[in-house]
Formats: sequence, C-alpha cells, structure tokens
Amino acid sequence: MAPTLRSRARIGWLPAEMLQEVFEYLDDRSKCRVSCVCRAWRDIVYAHRKNDVVFIRTINSVIRNYKFFVKNEVHKFKFVDDGVDGTSHIGIMYFAMYVKILHLDLSDSMALDDTKFKKIGYLTKLKWLSLDRCTEISSSSFEIMYRWLINLEYLSVRYTNITRSVLCDMANRLKKLQYLDIGYCPDLDEVDLRYIAEFFVTLKTLIVDGLGGVTDVVLFLAFTHIPHPKKLSAQNCKSVYGHVTTHCPETLEILDIRKCGGRYEPNTTIFTVSTGVATVAFLCVYDAF
Repeated sequence: MAPTLRSRARIGWLPAEMLQEVFEYLDDRSKCRVSCVCRAWRDIVYAHRKNDVVFIRTINSVIRNYKFFVKNEVHKFKFVDDGVDGTSHIGIMYFAMYVKILHLDLSDSMALDDTKFKKIGYLTKLKWLSLDRCTEISSSSFEIMYRWLINLEYLSVRYTNITRSVLCDMANRLKKLQYLDIGYCPDLDEVDLRYIAEFFVTLKTLIVDGLGGVTDVVLFLAFTHIPHPKKLSAQNCKSVYGHVTTHCPETLEILDIRKCGGRYEPNTTIFTVSTGVATVAFLCVYDAF
C-alpha cells in the first residue's frame, strides 16, 4: 500500500529532502497541511491555506525545511506554547536568512526577555508584530521597534511594559503604522495620552482599552487629527463619558466604549456634526450588560 497523507507511521522516517520531492506534486492546500505528512513534523507547524499563519512550536525543528516555506510563499508565523526557548531567537534569525518573515506573533511568550527580543530587531521587513502579554521585556528594549522595525503597519503591545516616552519616539519613526493596540499597559495607566492622536496620524485603528488616563479629549483629538480612522476602542476607560461633539470622520466604522464611565440608552447617537445641521449615524458598540 502506497504512503498517503495520513500514513504517518509509514513515512515518518523519511528524510526532509525526500519529503520535499513529495511536496512538489501536491496542491497548495495539501502542501500546507504539514502536520499530516510526517510524524516528525506533527504539532510543529500547521496552516490551512497558503496565506494563513503558520504555528511553530520549535523553530529549530523547522529550519532545515525552510525550502517548504520559500516555495509556498509563507511569510506569517506564530510561536505557540514554549516556542520561544533559550536559543530560539538565534533560530529565528537563521530562519529569516532564507524565509521572508512579514508577520510575527510572539504573544504570550513568557520566555521572551530583553536579550532575545533585541535579536528580533534585525527583522527589518516585518509589517505585523504582536507582543501581547510579553511581560519580561523591559521598556528600554522597546526602542528597537522605532530604530529598526520602521516598516511596521500593525503593532500590538497589550499588557506590556511600554511607556509614554517610547510611544513618543515611535510616533516620530513609525510612519507606516496603521494599527496600534496599547490596552491595559500598566505603565500607561493614569498617563495623559492626548498626544497619541496628534502624532500617530497614519493610524486607522487605535485601541486604548483599560487606561485610566484616557478621556473624552482623546476621542476628540482622534477625530480631529487622524485623517481616516476606522476603529477606535476605549473599553473600560472610566474617564470616558462619550460627551464629544465634533465632525465624525466618514471612514469611522466602530467606536467601542463599553464599560466606560457614561450611561447610554439604546440607539443613542453620541457624536453629531458640529454645525447641528445633521445627525451623523454610525455603529457604536455599547455595554450590553
């Protein structure tokens, strides 16, 4: 009986070079179902389609198979479980010598400290980076993001140690940034964040959930200074009441102020045109609880 995609026991011992020959005759979907091809690759990587994010548990286990990712134009990666171990930052850099990494999700990587994180700074082609809940990275190490990762378009640093001074420098360097999530960062709580909307003018999505220093002024400045905002989220900000009257940007799709300090009635329109000529209607997400 010939080996099939499901027969891990039969072809699990085959070397990577031979598996590469097998991949040549598979369609894109089958090529990316790597975990079903070989026992040695099982639970290491998995992607449904060509453009999906590939989940990596151990970077050193997939380095030797870099040709697979090159041929399939896979550029999006996420580390899961203990994917960031003592030597993985070296493996990432070696892997990046052959594979163009554009999307890197390191969220929940508790082993990612300053030393390992600074190595990531050499991935200058990165456009998408998530460091959510990476609490072992100190504030000073975040400077690599505005020194080297100048092509970032998406940045999420939720629950991290990023500070206001770092954000100020980022605003001057990251000219392509469109998505910024700084929700629940302890060093930003009770800090005046009005400048964010004034200087991050390229943003389309701004998330400042759970920050005590966020007020209605931040919402006003976001509408005033950001040319094309699509989403503004200020959930659980007790100083936000929604008392803002200004021109509502035409591009705005969602304003999320759930669990804030204001009390709202269903279908209430918070933002109106300042001239009073017309009422602007858009999707506003309220606290349903």
